[in-house]
Parts: sequence; C-alpha cells; structure tokens
Amino acid sequence: MASFFGHGNANSSAAPSLDDIMMMLHNSTDEIVEKNVLPLLKNASQNLLASSLTQGGDPLQILRPDTNTLGYLFVLNARLRHAITERLDPTFLFTMSLQFSELFQPHLVYCVPGQMIHFATSLARLSERKPGAAILPLRNTIIRWSKSEFLTPLHSILFKQCLLAKNYRAALPVLDTDITEINMSWYKPNVQDFLLHHYYGGMLYIGLKRFDRAFEMFQLCLSTPAQVCSFIQIEAFRKYALVSLLLYGRLISLHKQTSHVVLRASRSSYCTAYLDFAQAFENSSSINRVQNELAKHQDVFNKHKNLGLAKQCVQSLIKRNIQQLTRTYLTLALTDIAKSVGLCESNPSYVMDTEDAIMESSESPSTDQEIAGKIAAERLVLRMVEDGQVFAKISAKDGGMVFFHDQPDKYDSEDTMQKLDGEIRKAMLSAQSVQTFDQNIMLSKDYITKSMAAERNNAMSAGTGSSFSMANVGGSVGPAMGGAGMSGAYLDEDLYQEPSEMGGY
Repeated sequence: MASFFGHGNANSSAAPSLDDIMMMLHNSTDEIVEKNVLPLLKNASQNLLASSLTQGGDPLQILRPDTNTLGYLFVLNARLRHAITERLDPTFLFTMSLQFSELFQPHLVYCVPGQMIHFATSLARLSERKPGAAILPLRNTIIRWSKSEFLTPLHSILFKQCLLAKNYRAALPVLDTDITEINMSWYKPNVQDFLLHHYYGGMLYIGLKRFDRAFEMFQLCLSTPAQVCSFIQIEAFRKYALVSLLLYGRLISLHKQTSHVVLRASRSSYCTAYLDFAQAFENSSSINRVQNELAKHQDVFNKHKNLGLAKQCVQSLIKRNIQQLTRTYLTLALTDIAKSVGLCESNPSYVMDTEDAIMESSESPSTDQEIAGKIAAERLVLRMVEDGQVFAKISAKDGGMVFFHDQPDKYDSEDTMQKLDGEIRKAMLSAQSVQTFDQNIMLSKDYITKSMAAERNNAMSAGTGSSFSMANVGGSVGPAMGGAGMSGAYLDEDLYQEPSEMGGY
C-alpha cells in the first residue's frame, strides 16, 4: 500500500491528505466507510479529490467501483468538474464513468443522492460536443440505481442526451418502464423532474413514431397538479395537440382533472396557431384548407420546432381519407383516389415525406398535375400497405386499379393470444400496484390526521348549520384569477429554459 499512497500525513490533527483518505478507503469495510470516511469525503476540497497521489498514482485507476463505491464516486465527480472547468479531453473520464455505472453498489449511494445527481449533470455537460457519449453510463446508472421504476432527476438528463444525439431508441430500456413509485426516503423529487421526464419522453416517442405512447406522456405532463402553469406544459400541449390529430383525427380534450391554470394556458395566445390548425383539421376533409392553415402558421410551427410534426398531420389526413374510401369501394382507380383525397391539388412537399415527394423527382417538371397525383397516390397506397394501414393490391395491367381487401388477420393466432395474455397480466399488475399504493396512503399518519381533521370540520359545520364551500378549506386552492390574464402571472417562466430549443420533429 505504501508504494501507492506514500507515507500519509504525519500530523494526525491536520486535515487528511488524499493518500490518507485512499488508505482508509482500502482498509475499511463499507459500514466504516459510510460512518467515518464519508464525512471526510464530504468535507474534502474539490481540488484535493481531483489531484493525484503523492507517488503520482491516479485514484481512479487504483480504486474499484464495486469495492470502493463511495470513494470512487467522490473522486470521479471532482475529476469531472475539473475537466469541465479546464476543458480537458473527456475520453478517459467517459471510460471511467462507464466502468462506475456498471460496477457501483446501489445500496451504498442511497446516502449521497446529491453526488449521483452531480455525476449525471457533470457527465451531460462534459458531453456537450458529443452527447451520445453520456447515454450508456447514464442509462446503466438509472437502471441499477432506481431499477427504472423510481423517478429520479437522472431520467430527464438521459432523455435530453438521447434527444440531442438523435438516438431515441437508446432510451427505451428506461422509457418503456412506467414510473410507479417515488422513493422519498433517499430523494425528494420536484415538479420539474416529473414534467421534464414526461415531456422529453413524449418527444422521444415522437421520434420513434410511437404516437400512442407520446400522447400518454404529454397527457401526464399536462395533468400534473399546478397552481402556476409551467412553460414545459405549454410546450407539451403544443405537441399534444398535433399528436392527438395524428392518432385520433381530432384534438382530444384535456383530462377533467387538469389544473384550471393549465386549461387556461392551453386556450391562450401561446397555443392559438395549434387550436386554429386543429379546428381546420377536424372540420374539413379538404386537404387544401388544412394546407392553407399550415402555411398561415408555418413560421410559428417552425419557431417551436414543430413544423415537421404538423406536416405529418397533413399526410395523416390524406391517409385517413384513403382508409375511408376502403369502407365504400372494393375497386378504385389511382387517379380517382388522387382526386378524392386532393393529391392532384395539394402541395406534395406537405403530403409526402421528403424522400417520397413527387414534385422533387426528376420527372416531375414534365408531368401534369393529374399524373403527378396518380404517382403520389400509388406511392402512398404502397406505403400504407407496407405499414398495414390498408389491405390492397395494385394492378398495373388494368391501368392502375386498386383492389381493396378485408383484414386478413382473424386475431386467433398463437401470437395474438400471447399478446392478449401479456396485456392482461400487465393490467392485473397495475391494478395490484394501485391497490397497494392506496392501502399505504390510507395507513399513513398524514392521511389519518388530515382525514380526522376534515371529519371534525364537517361535524362542526353540520352542527352550526353553515354551508360548506372551498373558502372554508385551509390554504389557497390556486392563485387569484382576477384580471391577471395570461400576461405572465400564471407562467413560471424561470422554471426551465424553453424546451423548444431542444429541437422538434
């Protein structure tokens, strides 16, 4: 040991050196480290923890994350901060961070949640130029620290890095696990953690074209109890409105338990363009009117980084119109399909993806609108057949006739039964979790105390004949509504920098 750490500090009354701390870490059990060495780590300066040993050794190459979890974490955090300040090459620290995320002992870091949060934020800052480098260490840490089912601040940090790196699929091991609990014994989350988790999660699902899950994430973000409306929720509503059009063809009303300040913000000037676009989408089967509304608010959508998502709504309207034709006709010509859904009149750059835009193909300048519409209809029908949205065949011999078929899947296969059984099991587990959660609340001291107080107040009100109103409840239900409008009184704009800067779709 002496060859690694030197001779230590001769004066026992002085502050311990890094060699002294390292010696204690190596010679102590986890219980002793937590009791005696942890206070020294907390009081040690960042410069000391980021320095080398007397003999020039690197603490990160001497300590092991599995046997010296706490010491390794404190030294690693100090080194990360030093690398950020001095703008050092982060390659070595990324390797050490990945090693830590794979080997640390989760039960030991519950006593230092602040250090875990510092580890994640420092790693994210260090990877600003290469955000993908932080994804794997962050994901490993979340899975091993919280088992993915406890909400932590690390969730939103991971999701943000995946968005920046445009690596949406990398978040799925964490994202697909529903948050069911918050462990208040070692971390007290704030509302921002909850909002960002669901906002960023919704954005990731949009990137993966899983609009049903994106809708759920935005819905949870918007239904969060609030006395002021966060800008995160306004951004969530903007995307919620467009995803709702994609999924259901209309703007689904917000949940009845949504806070009145969030409802008011969703109807304000912050969301006017989205409400106008949704109204045009719902009330017209004409693609031209929807495209005109999109063109009218194009600058707003582009500013919010939602223009691509709005264009997908236009394309989905055409697909819905084609699906409607399958309910009426068994056979239909491609030219008739193009005319019925407005492909002959519409701007193909709004209708198709960039790679499929007919007017961008080499032959488009020489083709008339009808032929271009027929080509666009053919490609769109083929894409829908590939995606399982319609069941049809196109006959080239008959001049481009489309023959529609019924759904071939009778939902009686073994795979269908397994999926059904899996969904039933998930529903049963969810019901069991809710029941356990409800029982824990009913047995909690706070709930019993408040329930007894409420019963006494009700009994007193009944005895005096006074009527019950919200004014009798202790505390304010929400901010005063008088004349404040949406000029900023209901927006906590300092809560988080506008998330739309993160990019959109």
